Amino acid sequence: MLIAERIISNVSVLFKLQQRFLVLLTLSIVCCRGRVNYLSLARVSGRNEKTFRRHVAPSVNFLALNWASIDEGLGRTPPGLRIIAFNPSFLPKVGKKTSGFGWFWNGSTSRAAYGLEAAVTAITDVKSRNAMTLAIQQTIVPSKQKAPSERTTKKATKKSSTESDELSRIDEYLRHIENVIPHLHIYERYWVVDDYFAKHKFIDKMQKLKQECITKLRVNANMTYLYTGEKRTGRGRPKIHDGKVEWKHLRSEVFERHQCADGTVLLTAIFYHQRLKCRLRVVVVEQSQKDGSLWRTLLASTDLNVGAAEILEAYRARFHVEFLIRDGKSHTGLADGQARSKEAIEFHLNAGMFTLNCARAEHFQRTAQNNLTTKNAFSMDSFKTIAFNEHFAEMIFSISGLPLEMVKNHPEYHNIRNYGVIAA
Repeated sequence: MLIAERIISNVSVLFKLQQRFLVLLTLSIVCCRGRVNYLSLARVSGRNEKTFRRHVAPSVNFLALNWASIDEGLGRTPPGLRIIAFNPSFLPKVGKKTSGFGWFWNGSTSRAAYGLEAAVTAITDVKSRNAMTLAIQQTIVPSKQKAPSERTTKKATKKSSTESDELSRIDEYLRHIENVIPHLHIYERYWVVDDYFAKHKFIDKMQKLKQECITKLRVNANMTYLYTGEKRTGRGRPKIHDGKVEWKHLRSEVFERHQCADGTVLLTAIFYHQRLKCRLRVVVVEQSQKDGSLWRTLLASTDLNVGAAEILEAYRARFHVEFLIRDGKSHTGLADGQARSKEAIEFHLNAGMFTLNCARAEHFQRTAQNNLTTKNAFSMDSFKTIAFNEHFAEMIFSISGLPLEMVKNHPEYHNIRNYGVIAA
């Protein structure tokens, strides 16, 4: 993890003590086997468990660290389109004294569950389909939300939150986005979100912040055609709308048709969304199924000048933020923290995702230097296995009093460090 040491030492906003601790923390997370918590980190680092508990509270500018890792992994000047993928994720957690505890949507079980939630913002390169985390922040639930013990009726148990809670949660997401926007590059202005964020409050605020959104709409979205005929003379308001959009009976003359290489048909036009109160560039994605049926998906963009193919590619690239969350939960302790305060929880979340960023950046650089193809996919499990093997070999030789160069120069050292490595 030489790249992590270089990134941490180059960030001038960190004190020397913080730099040394972050280097120790990232190396310990990579070498840790099993759950990544204070006790496990102490076992592989040679430090006391209290060392990690004491140093997680001070605030660290992880945005600067993440940007440095993104520049190392994805490059400073992207050859193509870059999007900002925003996605909240459920974190299983127990403990009544944990800050931010509440009801959140758990996608793995398709229902609301009691735990924590973290909002992840990732920079994704659409051409290479590589993503890296820019920011992660814990979602704080509204104070009015009831505890599980107060939900006595079956009907109340099924409802995860009231309408006011949902609005407050949107405010929390927007607060996170407002903190990230000043750190973005000028060419990173497309926020790609799922259909949950197709709400008037979210879209309207993003337009006020001069940010463009790409999202998914319901298949029966309430939209109207725009009137493009001759304007009538005389008094009264000119005609703007030209009837409601019937998605089962579309007006073919209104749409521009485009067919992708894989056979997907894209129909695009500009409509007015009655609920969002704005004009959207809508893309109807038609895909033929094996049984002969037609599957339709509605995508939309607040940027009316973007092409249909770019909207489809951007929304497909959004899914790569899920791989970051998966690796964070499985390998860097995103859901294993023992902290209870809000500051300590956010430090733990950011440290885990920064470690993942450094691992991905090191893999991307090694792949580019060796001119490897995309078949050499990134695997965090393999990366951690190699790091543990190197750490274990160093421990054996340090205890034996032998120089480490003996094992590194041995022709079988490559087999030792790659012992147990699996494909992605």
